[in-house]
Amino acid sequence: MALGLQGMKSEPFVTGHDVVCRLPVKLEQGLVIGVYGFPKPNAYRFSVNLSCSETIRGGDIAFHAMFYFTESRVIVRNSFLKGSWGVEEKGGPTNPLQRDNPFYCTIKVLHDKFELAVNGQYLCDFRYRIPPTAANYVIVTDDAEVWDIHHGNYYYS
Repeated sequence: MALGLQGMKSEPFVTGHDVVCRLPVKLEQGLVIGVYGFPKPNAYRFSVNLSCSETIRGGDIAFHAMFYFTESRVIVRNSFLKGSWGVEEKGGPTNPLQRDNPFYCTIKVLHDKFELAVNGQYLCDFRYRIPPTAANYVIVTDDAEVWDIHHGNYYYS
């Protein structure tokens, strides 16, 4: 099955070290978010967040995926609700990304969970702790350059 994405491009903007993109649509079942970019040459980590506000400092985060480039190469998933991080999820595959190599990260909004994939490779699921409709920003932090952020409906062919 091939994943296709048909939708619209959102215009990201930079605030400090974060790339922020306001979604003009609600995150509902059937939507997919796509982030094109690359980890910086000396990357330690970067995160992709579906946030309920324009900042990840203090606002709720429906989905947080942190890609580490340390020895463990772990991908940490979590959510942030009412001032507190939830229980981290670290199981599953290690970070397949390489420093200074392009990536395409997708987050599908399914019935009861987000599905994370990189470069067409399924990585893991994350069950909702916050309704996806509450999130209206994509925020990429730390050691990644972002070229583009897309959103649209997914389909299989």
